[in-house]
Amino acid sequence: MKELIILEDNVQSFQEVCAKLVGKRATEDFDIELYHRVQDNNISSPIEQLFINAFECIRTINGFPENYCFTYNDTTEKVGTIIFPQFQIEKYRVDFLIYHTDPEMVRNGSKGNKVVVELDGHDFHDKNEKQRRYEKKRDRFLQNLGLKVFHYTGAEVVSNPFVPASEVLGCVTGEGPKSLLNVVTEYLED
Repeated sequence: MKELIILEDNVQSFQEVCAKLVGKRATEDFDIELYHRVQDNNISSPIEQLFINAFECIRTINGFPENYCFTYNDTTEKVGTIIFPQFQIEKYRVDFLIYHTDPEMVRNGSKGNKVVVELDGHDFHDKNEKQRRYEKKRDRFLQNLGLKVFHYTGAEVVSNPFVPASEVLGCVTGEGPKSLLNVVTEYLED
């Protein structure tokens, strides 16, 4: 077994300074990326803005990369966990389509997991009977395509955006939503 190298106090202190600087840069990059994602996808709904921020935060701190290449059987596959806001599926637009695949899924021949997320704020959904019928018809259409459809009320998202985000990420990745949420709690306690 290899002997551990002990860092001198000054080296360890400097390493902590570097870690803080890298963390600050990562914070700025995350903030800029989410700002541009909201702008580029015209996400005007505050509950959708809260959800995408919470989802990307939980995805990132739990170590699910957004997109990377994986080579298997001389073929390069893109894998990762990706959120597509305002996504068009044939004649319907959904608030979010979330897609996840990983190397193990590729090896097993899986095409990955996809789920749809609809955030039902009173300003945008369930205004009248006609709108409710349209949404139910859309849900049946999406389910017939093999997609799971998650609906959350605006109140659920506003009260704690991490809860619906962890439930959706847990479903698409196969991880337990509580364990995903625990990482958020641990980071917030630091």
